[in-house]
Amino acid sequence: MRERVLGGLLGHAIGDAIGFPYEGVSREVLRRRPVEGMPAVVRVSDDTALMLCTARNLCEVGVDPEDLARRFVGWLERGECTPDGAAIGVGRTTYEAIKRIASGTPPLLAGGRGERDNGNGSLMRMLPLVFYLYGRPSEELLEVIGAYSSVTHAHRRSVIACHIYVLFGINLCSGLNLEEALGRTVEEVRRVWEGDGELGHYSRILDGSIVKVPEEEVVSNGYVIHTLEATLWTLFRTSSFREAVLRAVNLGGDTDTVAALVGGLAGILYGIGGIPEEWVRAVPLREELESLALCLFGFCRGEGVSGTES
Repeated sequence: MRERVLGGLLGHAIGDAIGFPYEGVSREVLRRRPVEGMPAVVRVSDDTALMLCTARNLCEVGVDPEDLARRFVGWLERGECTPDGAAIGVGRTTYEAIKRIASGTPPLLAGGRGERDNGNGSLMRMLPLVFYLYGRPSEELLEVIGAYSSVTHAHRRSVIACHIYVLFGINLCSGLNLEEALGRTVEEVRRVWEGDGELGHYSRILDGSIVKVPEEEVVSNGYVIHTLEATLWTLFRTSSFREAVLRAVNLGGDTDTVAALVGGLAGILYGIGGIPEEWVRAVPLREELESLALCLFGFCRGEGVSGTES
């Protein structure tokens, strides 16, 4: 399990770092000149920064949306949770929610609730909850995921996407293969959200067809459903961490977020030993990510922060 947690956190940041220079580049361009490795200049975006804010929050104080929200304000206004003091890559819905928080809106009322507020800004930072909530009751999972998404993205569609991602990650942590993890995730999502009309938007995930569609039917933009579909499709179409992250980036579009989400799950699936060493060495904030991974590993074992030295 320790190898999976380390792989997850570092893999998320690595995916972000490789994908960030190509954000917005089309699939057609990348087919002609595919990305083949880590860029010469390594930077990370909001995907890593907001994931790091979430991990710090869980390790330092536990579940606390107000503390999480304060960290988001610190990131946007002062560059906290970044390697260079610069908050880069923020999306519209996240920006507006953080500005509302800074102006005094309670965190759980700050997130966008409209249908157009379903970007991938909360999905990109869910990875630490995979480890914190591992082994917890399903009711607690839903409550915490809903609250943490709602700080910036409160629409049920975004919450469901986060729920699917966290459940899938937990199932991979349990040692299930991709097919088993998806099957168990779908079963739980159908049970928890039974009768909710929003599930219809996830039909290609819930019936398993997303893993079989050709690449031209995979959309890799910033819409939360498309991002989640692209993430799952990539994992099922690859067989190593390197292949998964590079395939995610070469889909084009929202390359940093899709690659970060793929990197997090691929890191869990293949473990830290499955990540190229040169990529691990290059990732910004490596030492802090490793420290936070050990903390989160303690939560996986039911020990919390006190178990991080084991």
